[in-house]
Amino acid sequence: MIFGIIGAMEEEIIYIKSKMEILDTRNIIGTVVYSGKMNGKNVVLARCGIGKVNAAVCTQMLIDLYNVGCIINTGVAGSMHSNVHLGDVVISTELVQHDFDTTAFEEDEPGFIPRLGVRFFEADKALCGIAYENASSVLSAEGAKAHKGIIATGDQFISDMAAKERIGNIFKPLCVEMEGAAIAHACHLNNIPFIVIRAISDNSDGDTKTYDNYIDIAAKNSSSITEKIIEAYKA
Repeated sequence: MIFGIIGAMEEEIIYIKSKMEILDTRNIIGTVVYSGKMNGKNVVLARCGIGKVNAAVCTQMLIDLYNVGCIINTGVAGSMHSNVHLGDVVISTELVQHDFDTTAFEEDEPGFIPRLGVRFFEADKALCGIAYENASSVLSAEGAKAHKGIIATGDQFISDMAAKERIGNIFKPLCVEMEGAAIAHACHLNNIPFIVIRAISDNSDGDTKTYDNYIDIAAKNSSSITEKIIEAYKA
């Protein structure tokens, strides 16, 4: 099986790139794609760019051009729960697009996608199990913890308490970011198993200094669990 790994920014893929034996590098419609080996397994790593459209296009490209058997999205996120701290990792159980809104139609809930009939995209249980089982060995040295739960996605960097409280009250996510549910949506349409791994770089409260200080730590924590998934996965 070929593992597809997606990160939005260079900071989110640099650790995995350093662990790969890179055999080929391409730029495809603005997406940088590295293919090669990690832990003896076939891996394709892509830097998709920020936001839902970039993420969905990249996912479809990896499926169509590289025939990946699963997708792992790795990166950073803002905490949406008081028990989820800086450096901690959230392993997705479900993904939702918090900015998808057709509630003008009375039967639709926020995040519900009409005619697809999906509100929450469910991550692959086997991948989630592997990630959670191996998380403690990765995070213990960092003093961080792993959590399983809902991740909310939207084309917004959440940076004020009003937005944070609104999203939290409606969707009950553990964290919020800008690509995961779009990747989940594309995987759902293609019947491809997926997981989203996000480490906490900020508290979704507008403190950009926290983000600047923690982005590298968070990205490494997320990437380390991604590496563990590939190492432990048995096809």
